[in-house]
Amino acid sequence: MFDIISKREFWSWHDSGWVDQGRNDLKGIQDAYIMSRLHDVRGRRILEIGGGNSRVLKALSEPALANECWNADAFEGVGNGPREDKNSSMIRVARCYVGNFSAELPDDHFDYVFSVSVVEHVPSPALEAFFADSARVMRPGGLLIHAIDAYVFDEDAVSPRRQQGEARLRQYLQFSDRPDLGLRLREHPSIDGAVAFRCSFASNSDLAMNQWNRIVPELRPMREIAQSVSIKAEWVKMAQ
Repeated sequence: MFDIISKREFWSWHDSGWVDQGRNDLKGIQDAYIMSRLHDVRGRRILEIGGGNSRVLKALSEPALANECWNADAFEGVGNGPREDKNSSMIRVARCYVGNFSAELPDDHFDYVFSVSVVEHVPSPALEAFFADSARVMRPGGLLIHAIDAYVFDEDAVSPRRQQGEARLRQYLQFSDRPDLGLRLREHPSIDGAVAFRCSFASNSDLAMNQWNRIVPELRPMREIAQSVSIKAEWVKMAQ
């Protein structure tokens, strides 16, 4: 699976109660996607990559679910992230980055590995190590789920930022079928690097993007002609 989250999907997750009513931004959409995939998981080992003070693991670590929940985050404030660990005692925190092959994360251990708004921050040269390390910690048959921020433009928009964004999507798709890493997409990708914005896409609000402009003002011209959406992507670790 490699596609853009749609309004229809998001609204169905909202109707099912998997949406944090206090979040009206892209992360709320992404959290709902992850919860739609994991809400009924019981007695499994789950790792969130770069979860910070995780919203999703808080729900998945409820004692009644009997899940073993981990959070891999160095808490160094990278990407405007937190510096203080406020996760509950039910969540085991590994202070490391996936991609560094840290011994804090055991081999072949996790049934599910996921991230929300993390992959887009991984530098292009580091993507190979990121996916290789993700595969290392997953058990065969495990599922890797990523909600990835992306900007998409109108069909006729011309911008160097658009070219950069499309090149980045093609980089992700280089990991569609990687037997050397033991990973393959769970389903054939539905989009390629040339995706254009459609009204059916669930998207971040203009108000939220303007708040982002205050943090990274140099991206304001791009945000004026692009929309902030989320990719939903799922890989399976193949049996060795």
